Amino acid sequence: MWYDMSDVECEDFVKDSVSARIFLDLELNQPIPDHSTISRFRSELVRKKA
Repeated sequence: MWYDMSDVECEDFVKDSVSARIFLDLELNQPIPDHSTISRFRSELVRKKA
């Protein structure tokens, strides 16, 4: 978990936060990555030690 947020909590945060969408370069009409996408991305970062 990053910042004590689970992948599901991260998904909910991005859904509810305009600033998070801006940070992620997502338009308001674009779909939000779901928790499984966030989990796969985080796992890949850990694998690459990024």
